[in-house]
Amino acid sequence: MLREAMEAQFVGESEGLTFWLARPQDYEEVMAISHDIYQGNDYLPHRYHTWMTEHDRVVIIGRKNGKLVALDSALVVDGGQTVVLEGLRVCPSERGQGVAGVIQRVTDSYIKQVYPSVTTKRLTRRDNPGPEKLSKFTFLACRAILSLCGEAESFKDFVLGLKSKQERMEKSNGPNNNQKLFVLKDSHQLRALLLDPDLSLRLQLPGGAIIQDWQPLKPMESNLEILERRNLTWWHWTLHWWLMEGKQW
Repeated sequence: MLREAMEAQFVGESEGLTFWLARPQDYEEVMAISHDIYQGNDYLPHRYHTWMTEHDRVVIIGRKNGKLVALDSALVVDGGQTVVLEGLRVCPSERGQGVAGVIQRVTDSYIKQVYPSVTTKRLTRRDNPGPEKLSKFTFLACRAILSLCGEAESFKDFVLGLKSKQERMEKSNGPNNNQKLFVLKDSHQLRALLLDPDLSLRLQLPGGAIIQDWQPLKPMESNLEILERRNLTWWHWTLHWWLMEGKQW
């Protein structure tokens, strides 16, 4: 049964708040508490409805006197062993009141009930988490991220330009070209590459994980199914080199 056809499912109650599984019809209320998130570059408006049907995705909302005041979300990955936390937000009038901590505890409790195999929580942050947060987690890695922002109207032309560049690069990779950059179109070839036991060492994956869309995913079979749902284009770069020895005269 689709969530939009279901009644709101009650999750729990704590410190004057009630918690429910989010539904598509909660979208406008969620957006109302999110207008200033990430300086106006919030991803949730474009992901919310996808989250409603995503496999192993949990989205919980908190209400105070019937008004939506908080949201938290988690995606179960690594074959049910790990939960990736994301999407946490609290309405401006309730920030600094401990609401974030309450909904996080409710989400943790719900995850433990529905996914008892989960033993690890992971998250990525754009800011310095500080010593208090770090005391609760094991720091895995830090990476610089280049964000590309642009007008939505010009995005189509931008993508077409990238595809054109991709085609030119593929044609330029002739048999005598030592450096080869090409698109992995064969799913079996991609799986063999990503499931290579030495991949993490050769690429120095942060925390031994592939990070896609801010989500750390271990290179394992179940996570490849998650990546396949996202219609990604994978590039593979190879460098051929020779070791030569000569006599000194």
